[in-house]
Amino acid sequence: MRRVLFRRVHQQLGGALHFVMSGGAYLDPELGRQWEALGVRVLEGYGTTEASPIISCNSFAHARLGTLGRPLPGVQVQVASDGEVLVRGPNVTPGYWQDTAATEASFAGGWYKTGDLGEIDGDGYLHFKGRKKDLIVLASGMNVYPEDIEALLRRQPSVADTVVVGLPRGGQGVEVHAALILKDAAASARDIVDEVNGALADHQRIQGFTVWPEEDFPRTHTLKVKKHEVIQTLARRGQEIPTQQTAGAHDVGVSPLFHLASRVAQKPLSGLSLASQLAADLGLDSLGRVELLSVVETEMGVYLDESQVTGVMTLGELEGLVQQGARQAAQVRYPDWPLHSLVRPLRALAQAGLFGTALSWFAPAKVEGRERLLGLQGPALFACNHQSHADTPVILAALPRRWRKRMTVAAAADHWFREGRVAGAAAAFLFNAFPFSRTDSIRPSLEHCSRLLDRGWSVLIYPEGTRSPDGTMGQFK
Repeated sequence: MRRVLFRRVHQQLGGALHFVMSGGAYLDPELGRQWEALGVRVLEGYGTTEASPIISCNSFAHARLGTLGRPLPGVQVQVASDGEVLVRGPNVTPGYWQDTAATEASFAGGWYKTGDLGEIDGDGYLHFKGRKKDLIVLASGMNVYPEDIEALLRRQPSVADTVVVGLPRGGQGVEVHAALILKDAAASARDIVDEVNGALADHQRIQGFTVWPEEDFPRTHTLKVKKHEVIQTLARRGQEIPTQQTAGAHDVGVSPLFHLASRVAQKPLSGLSLASQLAADLGLDSLGRVELLSVVETEMGVYLDESQVTGVMTLGELEGLVQQGARQAAQVRYPDWPLHSLVRPLRALAQAGLFGTALSWFAPAKVEGRERLLGLQGPALFACNHQSHADTPVILAALPRRWRKRMTVAAAADHWFREGRVAGAAAAFLFNAFPFSRTDSIRPSLEHCSRLLDRGWSVLIYPEGTRSPDGTMGQFK
C-alpha cells in the first residue's frame, strides 16, 4: 500500500527500489523509518575489513531499526566489560600482515577487538554505541556517547552538521563540547544547545559549544569526521564555554555563592554570571551539584533539597533559593514498613524457604572468607560487584545470619521501583531493598543510607551502578 501511495516517488527512483542496505556509518533510526514509510525496507548491518567484512545484519524476516541485527551464523560476538565489541569466527583474519605489534594490540584469545562500543539486547540484536576512542569519560566516571547527542542536534532545523567531543579543561577532566555548523548565521547556538540539553540526562548535557567557522569538518577519505583534528583545532583556538553577560554580573565579586561555585566547579570567578547554568556552564553533573549544595549547607547554613536544583538552573536562580533560605521537603519517600519488627520475622521465614530450596538448586555457592567478618562490629557498608539479578539473594545467603537480619539493599530506583511495578514491593519485603537513585536526586539516597547506618542497619550496595556480563569489575559510580 505504501508503494502505491507513493508511486510517484518510486517512479523517480526507477520503480524497482525495494530495499536498501546500510553500513559503514551510523544510521539515524528516524531516517530509516522515513524510508520504510515510503515502502522501502532498510536493513542495517555492521562489519569491519578484518571480518571480511560482515559481522551482523538485519534480515527481511527479523529486522529492527536502530539495531545492527544479529551476528551471522558461525560468527561469535560478545561485549567486553568496557563495552567494546569483540568478534570471533572463521571470517576473522588471524592478524595483520607482518605487523606483530598491531596484531597483539587488536587480538586477544582469538577475539578481534573492533574498537567499537556496543551492547547486545535480550533478543541477540547488536546495538552500536560509538567508537571506543570517541567515548567521553567525565571526571565523575560517567560515560557519554557523543552519537546520541549528535543525533539530537542534527534534528534541529538550524543545524547543518555537528560533532560532539570531549574537550580537555586544563587538567580538570573533559567537558562535553559541541561544534556546530549552522544553516542560518542568524540562528542562536545557545538556544539550540539549551533545547537539546532539555532532552538529555544530566551527565550528557552539553557544557560548551563552538560555531564551526568553516563549511565542513575535516574528514577521512570515507567522509568520517576526524574528531582528533576537531579537538586540536578547538584547543588551539581556546574556544571554551561562552558566557552570557547579564545585568547583575557585577555581583560576582561579592556573592559568597559565586565563590563556592567557582571552587567546586573549578572555574575562574571572572567567567561566572547570574545566567551561568550549573550543568552547561559550570560543568556540574548530579554528583557535582550534591557537592555544591553540601558546601552551601556547611558554609552558608542553608539547606537546599537537591530535587529542586536541576542542571539547567542558573546561578541567579540558585542565589534566589539561597536568599530565601527555605528548607524544602524532600520529594523522595522511603517507606519504613520493611524495617518493622512484624515484617522482619516474615522476611526471615521467606528467605529461609528461598535460600534452602530454590536458590541452593539454582545457584549453589562456595563461600570463602566468612572468617573476615569475625569481630567486625556493625553497621557496615558492603560493596559488591554485580553480575545478575540473582546477586542479592546469593550474597545474603552467603552471609552469617546475624548480618543478614540487619541488612538493607540499595536497589536501582529507575528499575525496581518504577511507578506501578510490584517488583519494588517484592524486593522491599524479601530483601529489605530500598530505592537508590543512579542519576537524579542522588543526595536523598545518600542521606537515607546515612539514616539506615545511624539506626544500626548495614547497607549492601553495587557501586558499579549496573551489571557486568562477564564479571569484570567496572568503574565505581
